[in-house]
Amino acid sequence: RFKNDPYAIERAARFVSMVPFVDDLTMFKNLPDMYSTSQEFLDLGAGDYEEHAILLANYFQYIDDQ
Repeated sequence: RFKNDPYAIERAARFVSMVPFVDDLTMFKNLPDMYSTSQEFLDLGAGDYEEHAILLANYFQYIDDQ
């Protein structure tokens, strides 16, 4: 799907930016700083810097491999 899309990177960045930012300490009050897998992040529907960065990096890697 991304193979011939000249805007694939922009679309991936826009998609990831649409996921709400919520600090881990707010979501998981009694746990130390942690990060979720990309699937867990999408299932939760929110995350902080690490989750956004990891998901975006995964999309960029996928697009680059096409």
